[in-house]
Amino acid sequence: MRKLAASPYRLLLLLALIFGALEVYVYFIDVPARQEAREIQTREEQLLHLGYRQIDKLTWTTPREHFAMIKDEHDRWWITEPVQAQADSREVRKILRALVLGKISRVIDEQGTAADKFGLAPPHLIITATAGDRTERLELGDPGPLSSTLYVRKGTEGPIVLTSLNVRTFAQKSLDHFRRKDILSFDHQHITRIDLEQRGELITLVRATGIHGITHHWRIVHPIKASGDATRILGLLMHLNDLTAQGFVDSEQDKQRLLAALSPPQTTVTLHTPKRELRIALYQAPGSAEAYAMTTPDQPLFRIDPASLKQVAKSLFLLRDKRLFGLMPEELAMLTIHTPTDQYTLIRQTGEWVLEDDPTLPLNQKLIQLFVSRIADLPAELPVRAEPAPPNDFGFAEPSAVFTGKDRRGLDRGNLILGKVQGGLVYAKGAGLPGVFQAQSLILTQIPTRQELIVAPAEND
Repeated sequence: MRKLAASPYRLLLLLALIFGALEVYVYFIDVPARQEAREIQTREEQLLHLGYRQIDKLTWTTPREHFAMIKDEHDRWWITEPVQAQADSREVRKILRALVLGKISRVIDEQGTAADKFGLAPPHLIITATAGDRTERLELGDPGPLSSTLYVRKGTEGPIVLTSLNVRTFAQKSLDHFRRKDILSFDHQHITRIDLEQRGELITLVRATGIHGITHHWRIVHPIKASGDATRILGLLMHLNDLTAQGFVDSEQDKQRLLAALSPPQTTVTLHTPKRELRIALYQAPGSAEAYAMTTPDQPLFRIDPASLKQVAKSLFLLRDKRLFGLMPEELAMLTIHTPTDQYTLIRQTGEWVLEDDPTLPLNQKLIQLFVSRIADLPAELPVRAEPAPPNDFGFAEPSAVFTGKDRRGLDRGNLILGKVQGGLVYAKGAGLPGVFQAQSLILTQIPTRQELIVAPAEND
């Protein structure tokens, strides 16, 4: 009975030993072996055995050109052959990612003797990648059976393999593709002065300063003294910052020959910051649609989009503040309105508007605020003439509307006269701009009558 009772325990112990041995075998022998096999297989499938971040040199050779690039300590890429120029690091990284992630689908020719059958005699492209003291060479041939595959030979005499490299990633890439195409690089918030010279006219704009430093307000200081149009000036700076090269002229001989034919520049812009000065000259090729830009003598001559010339060329009228009234909405304390059928005066008291002849009447404050901002911000659309003109020429003898305004000190600073309407525009002159202009005639339909301003107390709330 004792032997029979003891046998199940011995059997359980034996099974435990067997399972323990199996567990040790799986954990210490089988799993590492499989992992090593997977690592070997992965290494065999990888096309490039260099770390993405460790690659610091790249050469690119086709039947048409050869160039080399290196990476500096700040992870920026630079072209070293055949010119010295900064590379577009984003484009270089795209190529590196494609190479590092590229896989070998299958080996086509172990000996690499059938190179001519796969577009490798000679290859369409040779890439060498270097990481420290390790260099690997890839020769790229024809597209594979799928549009997203390429035949590649590893090394000069290595096997020919079918890879997952995409044809479009490498097709028709040239030196210009990898060059950095930003012509100017600056933060528009740091620009304190702009000198714009075109057709012999110099326009100088200076950014206004406040208690806490420079502001977004601009002043024209030459050839006139006037407020600048902040929106237009910001647009000019953003366009200059976005200016990109479509081509490069590097040879000093070619640059001088081309500059002799292009001079003088159509527009020259000089940007000033507290620490540096940036200058760019824009040229239009005579008898041609081509346009060029030049920054400093050591830089290439950049071929640019001809439309950029129009974007940068700004007249004095476009750059100045074109508001006609001459008084900002927040500065306005009294506004008098004259039309052929109505006349009234609004006064601002403790933040609200009242009628001068009856301050107790409740008024539609939202309607008045909207109307005041429309009058104060009405811009000139087109200049008509700078010198004074006879009033009958533009309908000013019998105006469509007249607006006058006083500031908080009681000074008459705001004035706007609207004349006759022509082609959707109304002739206008005001204290903000000298001369006669045309403005949007829609403003004439937005003038509320005195009666329209008066509302019941409940409606005003």
